[in-house]
Amino acid sequence: MNPYRRYLWILLLLPLVLWWIWPNGEEKIDPDKKGSAAAVSTSRGKEGDLLKPAEQGKKAQTSQRRKEQSSSFSPKTPGSAEVDAILLDESISHEQAATQLRQIAGDTSFPLPQREEAMQHGLNLSPAAFADFAEGQSDLPTELAGPLLREMINFNESPADQIRTYLALKDHADPEIAEQAREMLAFMVEDDERKETPERLEQLAREKIRELSQPKDP
Repeated sequence: MNPYRRYLWILLLLPLVLWWIWPNGEEKIDPDKKGSAAAVSTSRGKEGDLLKPAEQGKKAQTSQRRKEQSSSFSPKTPGSAEVDAILLDESISHEQAATQLRQIAGDTSFPLPQREEAMQHGLNLSPAAFADFAEGQSDLPTELAGPLLREMINFNESPADQIRTYLALKDHADPEIAEQAREMLAFMVEDDERKETPERLEQLAREKIRELSQPKDP
């Protein structure tokens, strides 16, 4: 082939080759950067502004309060707006919210399912707010007495509150609740063999409460 024609073909094909091998111009996104972008996107508010750390903390607190509990009550019962209002109030502490929920749980004017709902959320926030809830309530519904007893059995941070609940429920109308409360009461006063009389058991329990209530030496 004529050298001149060969060079001419090379010149004609060169632009096509360069076009074929040249990057397409689209910026490749590093997976790590892509993840960071997604994180920024999800932390933006409705107006597109970045949420401040304090605001994120409040949202996390509300999310914690509204965490679904494994219970049998209906998600929407008459008057449940009062419970929702307490759970969504970011201006109060967990303890204050639990105290307000306790008031609903103890108010017989509310439907029982809503009282159970209020108790479940309140116990989740602060069991201590319900320490004396069963006292003086010999007719406390089983739907409330059962969850209260189960939560207090696990509330090892405050033995005195546990004993107070066991004392209040040891004569409950539900035989299973009453027997479990007496069993836990005997355990708390180290009467594992269940030899003490009911009167003596109660005396030992109240002495234990006084002992636990004494200030500890530094």
